[in-house]
Amino acid sequence: MIAGLDRQGRSVLRAGTPTPPSRLPARSASTTNEEKGHVARAVPPPAGRLARVKRRLLPQTPVRRTVTALAAAAVVTVGTAGCQVFSPIQTDYPYAPADGIQANLGNVAIRDLVLVVNGSGEAMVSGGVVNESNQAVTVQFTPQQQGGSTSGSGTEVQLQPFEQVDLAQRGLQLSGVTTKAGALLPVSVKSNAAGTTLLDVPVVDSAGYYSTVTPAPAPSS
Repeated sequence: MIAGLDRQGRSVLRAGTPTPPSRLPARSASTTNEEKGHVARAVPPPAGRLARVKRRLLPQTPVRRTVTALAAAAVVTVGTAGCQVFSPIQTDYPYAPADGIQANLGNVAIRDLVLVVNGSGEAMVSGGVVNESNQAVTVQFTPQQQGGSTSGSGTEVQLQPFEQVDLAQRGLQLSGVTTKAGALLPVSVKSNAAGTTLLDVPVVDSAGYYSTVTPAPAPSS
């Protein structure tokens, strides 16, 4: 195709030798993008807002890990110490882990002392007595009234040097006891080596663990 003019002077294409393509310089990609408006440009932040700052975290070195662990341990220690202030450990206070009471009369140690009743007016003495001396001793148990006077007949047990006695197996009993189970009965405990002391002894029912605590058999004639 070749270019020419018609009768009216207008440019037209006629068949013939093709017109060689124009050799225009190639447009760069940047020029094309600029024409299309796709050039990446930094967009300023809106008014009243600060641009985001990229944080750089410090590397976790062994020293940094150690400091972090020590700080966490200090926080835990302070927290647990505060708990102990408002809720003290129970084992910090001495107590008798048993139903009965304990007492010391010189070299005589009394442990888990209770009185077992069954409603008959008799009370069985249950507990343990230890003679920690090298001399024989006699320990007497006598029930008392609230005013201090004797309310019934008592009983006694003899211990050899360094002897330990289970009172429940000896069948010792106190007579004239009207105290009900669940209450406390004043009992005078006397040792020939350490004098007399008054103990408030718990009274329990002869059931369960204490059902086997029975009086000693009567001596045969």
